[in-house]
Amino acid sequence: YFDPEPEVSRHISEENRSEKTTRYVPSKNFRIRLVNQNTSETTNFSVRSSFLYDYFDYEKLDYFLRDWREDEQVTMDRAAINNFLKICEGLLGSGNELEVIITSGYRTRKTNEKLRMNSSRVAKNSMHLLGRAIDFKITNRSMRDLEKVAVKLTPGGLGVYSGFIHIDTGPYRRWRS
Repeated sequence: YFDPEPEVSRHISEENRSEKTTRYVPSKNFRIRLVNQNTSETTNFSVRSSFLYDYFDYEKLDYFLRDWREDEQVTMDRAAINNFLKICEGLLGSGNELEVIITSGYRTRKTNEKLRMNSSRVAKNSMHLLGRAIDFKITNRSMRDLEKVAVKLTPGGLGVYSGFIHIDTGPYRRWRS
């Protein structure tokens, strides 16, 4: 696994966690099929634009984004999830469904240290440790299109890799690998 997320101080990485962020309300209804690249698990989500359907199953997504190596989950930062959903909506085009491949969500410290043993470029204080980062790609969308939308809609960290992007709710940073 290779994710050279720029290091942030532990103090910065723990501040401004947005658990009470209001839910994201898209401009149109859409569906997301999520695939975990590591476990091949799949799940589906409906995202509704109407306040009549004022429910998104954040807890189901928390589980899906768990550290699969340790089978541990946290409450993911709601702002990170909302940014993820905004990017997905931005790539819908004329359709109303996307397939999204998740490469990483929450990581335990144990998992992060294992990854750091394999690469010195894995951040010691990764936003993944706090449930504030998601790494993903979107099937049938180019990395170029994904990057264009993510640049516009990611207020925190954005890393662009050859096969996926990293978004987080840390300080504003941009990197490419």
